Amino acid sequence: MEFGKAIRQLRRNRDWTQKQLADGICSQSLLSRIEKGIENPSVFVIFHLCQKLGITLDELLHKEEFSSPFSKLKTELFSLYRQNDFETIYTLLHKKNFSLFEAYHETHYYNFFLGVSELVYKQNEKAAQIYLSQAENQKGEKLFTTLIKSYLAKIYAKQNEEVLTLATLNACLNQLNQATSHEKQNRLMPNIYHNLCMTYLFLNQPKQAILYVNLGIECCKSQQNTYQLVLLIFRSGQIFMHLDRKKLG
Repeated sequence: MEFGKAIRQLRRNRDWTQKQLADGICSQSLLSRIEKGIENPSVFVIFHLCQKLGITLDELLHKEEFSSPFSKLKTELFSLYRQNDFETIYTLLHKKNFSLFEAYHETHYYNFFLGVSELVYKQNEKAAQIYLSQAENQKGEKLFTTLIKSYLAKIYAKQNEEVLTLATLNACLNQLNQATSHEKQNRLMPNIYHNLCMTYLFLNQPKQAILYVNLGIECCKSQQNTYQLVLLIFRSGQIFMHLDRKKLG
C-alpha cells in the first residue's frame, strides 16, 4: 500500500483529524497531499509522523492490516458511532464479527460498540453494563478507557448505585484531568462530556451537568461535530427547562 494511504488509515484508526496528526510536524495541507499521494514527504516528516503514530517506518511499510476487513470494519463502526447510528452498529456486530476482533486482539472494541448499542438502541442497561465492564477490563488507549468509564458512571447513576457511581465517576474525572491538550481535541471528547452531563443529572447536580454540557458544546464547535452538537444543545435546553420549572414551583 502507498505510504500516504497507510498514514491515512492509521490516523483514522486512532480517530484523529489531519490537524491533530500534523500538529507540530507539518502543515495540515502538506499532510493532506501526502495522504492523497500527491507529494512525497521528507525524511524528517516521515520519522515524526511514524513516531506520533507509534509505529516504525519498517512496520509501516510492511503491515498488511491497513487494507484488512478488520480495519475497514473498525473505521465504519467509529464513523457510525460519531453519527449516533447505533441501530446499524448493532446490526453489524450481530453478523458474527466477534472472531474478527478476536483475531486482532481488540475485543475491547467489540464489547464497547455492542455495549453502547445495547444501551442506546436496545435500551438494555443490564446487557450494556456487562459488555462495557468487559471492555473496561481489557487493554485499550487511555482516552478510550475514559469514554467507557463515562458510560458506566452514567448507568450506575441512573440505577442509583451511589458507591459504584462515585468510584467510576472519580476515576473518569482523574483520567480526564490527565488528558493532554492533544487528547482533548479527540472526536470522542464530546461523548465523554455528554455522559458526564447525564451522570450529574441523575445525581441531581444540575450545575455540574451544565458545566459539562457547555464543555461538550464548545468542543463540538471547535471540531465542527454536528451530530453530537445537536444532542448537546438539546440536552442543554432540557436542563434549563428543568431548572425553570423548579424556580416556578
